[in-house]
Amino acid sequence: MVDSVIGTLLILVIAGLQYILGGSVRFKYSGAIIPILFALFMLYMYLFAHKAGFWAFLVILIVGEILLLSIWDNRYETRQRKLSHAQTHKN
Repeated sequence: MVDSVIGTLLILVIAGLQYILGGSVRFKYSGAIIPILFALFMLYMYLFAHKAGFWAFLVILIVGEILLLSIWDNRYETRQRKLSHAQTHKN
């Protein structure tokens, strides 16, 4: 029970950090930090901790990366649109 609550909170914190970092316009690639750390963590868990089988590892890695990268892309595009819209109305 406690493990599932901690896991859920960890997922929410990671998604929140990705949401914050993904919206950075000055540093577009700051949104890549969390997906890279996630991939390295999953690789570590698979190779050394043996917490899951190969297919579970692969599914979690692919789904996690897709979600993190889609958050990054969505936030960056939204931020770009807001800035271009503000610049258009400013002139």
